[in-house]
Amino acid sequence: MCGLLRQKYSSRLRTVNLSGFKQDRTLCRDICRLPLLWMPPADRDTEKIYDILSQTIDITEEKVQKYLNRIKCIYTTMDAHVPHGHQFPPITIILDCKMTLDDVPIGLALQNETPFRFACQRLWTERISDVNLPLNLLHRVLEPRDLTELEIEDRNLCTDDDKMEILLEALSLLPNIKSLSLPNTIHCNENEAAVKELNKVLRTMTNLKKLNFPLCNLKDNLSDLLTGLQQTMTFLSLRDCRLSEADVLFLLEWPLTRGLFDLNVSRNNLRNSYQSILSLLEQLEEIRCFSLSYCCFSPAELRNIVDVASKCTNIKTLGIQSFTPLSETDSQMILKGCCLLTNLQKCLMLPECHAFLGSNDLDRFDNREKYLEFCDNILSDLKRDDIELE
Repeated sequence: MCGLLRQKYSSRLRTVNLSGFKQDRTLCRDICRLPLLWMPPADRDTEKIYDILSQTIDITEEKVQKYLNRIKCIYTTMDAHVPHGHQFPPITIILDCKMTLDDVPIGLALQNETPFRFACQRLWTERISDVNLPLNLLHRVLEPRDLTELEIEDRNLCTDDDKMEILLEALSLLPNIKSLSLPNTIHCNENEAAVKELNKVLRTMTNLKKLNFPLCNLKDNLSDLLTGLQQTMTFLSLRDCRLSEADVLFLLEWPLTRGLFDLNVSRNNLRNSYQSILSLLEQLEEIRCFSLSYCCFSPAELRNIVDVASKCTNIKTLGIQSFTPLSETDSQMILKGCCLLTNLQKCLMLPECHAFLGSNDLDRFDNREKYLEFCDNILSDLKRDDIELE
């Protein structure tokens, strides 16, 4: 960071690419502190900073004061060695932006007061206490055309009409989004109309290829969400969405199902949709990754599902976990079926550790490892050591 703050006016550095660190919130936090650190300490006046920030983000003057005090404590030593306010040509910093800490929206809102500019293709947002950058104002701090991947998580969004309207407006202003993720955000039982309104916006997002709705309540409303989409969809995650038989039947009729590379319907109670799942699997001509873990299927049903999956010549990852460990006989039969999937690389079959017998966590872990060894030996005997079990 000091190196960026010490740039000379004659420097030819114009771009710094720090993308690729998707899981690193700390990197994003520290980089977004650069605008404030560049400012002379005397200019970090609460009222002045508040006036700048309040043009873009919802924040109180008290929060600004607390934030400035925090930064002062952290960087007291460093401040003495930084050439504050030093002028040099603008530097664009490209990063995977995780807007999950208050430093990030604050830094984005301050960038135009400094030589630093931020750009990103991937943006993750979640609710931050005391600081809110309205999604429909993203264009003030980031170039909308750069964004291709967006994740928004807000459990209370569906119960707040204003927030929902802001989300829909924001999506309409992001023309190049290819991947949209809304975990634990869309709940039709709380706002059924919101699903239909979201559908209208999704139809206009012509570059959309991936949709991710984990932990959303979409029961009996999947058709309202996905009907009319005409994009080339390759990824759809409906994990833990409380899917019903009607939703599975909709997927059977949905024109975009056949082109999916990845489909995740795990953690839905699909016990009564077994036959529909078999029919669905037969339609997945391009499928590479298919997960129906923890869907309440019996061992016999899982065996039949694997048999049907063997006709999917491109499948590389298959998720068939049950809530409890399978018997040795069932495990052997299912793994034999998996071996017929010529391109299979990974099979998710083992339940979580807590599902195994044992008087404590260590015992349960040991029993899981023994079960894994048993399954690995079966694959080895069948000359399929290349399949990774989890």
